[in-house]
Amino acid sequence: CDGVIGRVPDSDAPRHVQGRLWKGVALFEKGLIYVPDDMGRRSTLDKAKDHWENFCWDYDGIIAGVYGYMYKGRVHEELGEYRDALEFLRNAASIDFQQTEGAADMLRTVVTEAYYRIGRMGNKAGTVVDDNDLEINYQKLAAEILSDLVERIPEARMTKLGHRALLELARAYMGTNDLEKALAVAEDVSSVASKLPEGWAYGTRMLADRLIGEIMAEAAKGGLVVKQNPDVLLRAAEGKMS
Repeated sequence: CDGVIGRVPDSDAPRHVQGRLWKGVALFEKGLIYVPDDMGRRSTLDKAKDHWENFCWDYDGIIAGVYGYMYKGRVHEELGEYRDALEFLRNAASIDFQQTEGAADMLRTVVTEAYYRIGRMGNKAGTVVDDNDLEINYQKLAAEILSDLVERIPEARMTKLGHRALLELARAYMGTNDLEKALAVAEDVSSVASKLPEGWAYGTRMLADRLIGEIMAEAAKGGLVVKQNPDVLLRAAEGKMS
């Protein structure tokens, strides 16, 4: 578990809403303590799923409800229920935060995290055969969804969470063999991060540069030629060796 990147609603939310939200977070995190094949994991995550189902129903239309959609999606993901996970994460990502007076900044963060979670889920799931023997490529679906992140939230190019989401997009492109797009996204993250003064930007740039090295290695294996930014390529080589 990589923890909560965004923030849950603070004191602006009524205490009973905060209490139910934190209870759901606690159930989810408790479920992750168990090893994957432990029955305690399944039963705890099932309880978390039921909790978030009721939470989403009760608070649909407010900020807390958006967190509910995201956490319900994450519970489904941990249970291997990727179709449902994508549905709820996509609901969280599709919120029109610009029409929410006084809460646009908070919702923008939540929506960015939802994009990030979609990317992580898609890259984790890969291609899955469903109950109807149909192949579903979740990396491809994730790439399609994340491709409009910067258009919807231009600030994502300047934030830690946005960079993490964009790197998941690059991995999704790489997983679907769209290496030119993967390289373009990873290079953009690397270039922007190299100019930011925040401490987290160095770590993000290293992640981007290592991913660039992986993309170039994948291209070389397939005999593909992709356009390269010499400065970023040098940093990528340094990142891969570090």
